[in-house]
Amino acid sequence: GDGRIKPEVVARGVSTYCATASDTNTFGYASGTSLSTPLVGGCAAVLLSAHPDWAPWKVREALMYTANNSFTPNKTYGWGLIDLLAAVQYSFGTGDVNRSGSVTISDAVYLINYLFKGGPPPYLYYRGDVNCDHTVTVADVVYLIAYLFKGGPPPCSY
Repeated sequence: GDGRIKPEVVARGVSTYCATASDTNTFGYASGTSLSTPLVGGCAAVLLSAHPDWAPWKVREALMYTANNSFTPNKTYGWGLIDLLAAVQYSFGTGDVNRSGSVTISDAVYLINYLFKGGPPPYLYYRGDVNCDHTVTVADVVYLIAYLFKGGPPPCSY
């Protein structure tokens, strides 16, 4: 009703090999949302175990933005099938505005296009806030260029 894409993520829910409830030593196949929902919850628990300092929004973001459909979310699979290893390795640093996996000059070009030509905003607003002043402005472009070409301070992280 509020325009958000739902579901946000999905997990395997058909013919998943797992421990059975009937015995402590048996495995079998299970299907349905009663299986996929606990899988996502379990992955969230693993993320919190690996990163006990993460706030709930960080766990959510890591699961969503490392899922297999994160570049083109839709109303069928949301951001896609979760990838726990990628989520554990997820970074919250700023600067990677275009989600290429590293901070490069293309991120500065992306910010310039956004700020001066009406291009798409950073996929996560704070990723464009390279200097951590809580706004995305030309100062972030200058900061990013100084970092890339002059050895200036690295982009901040939240």
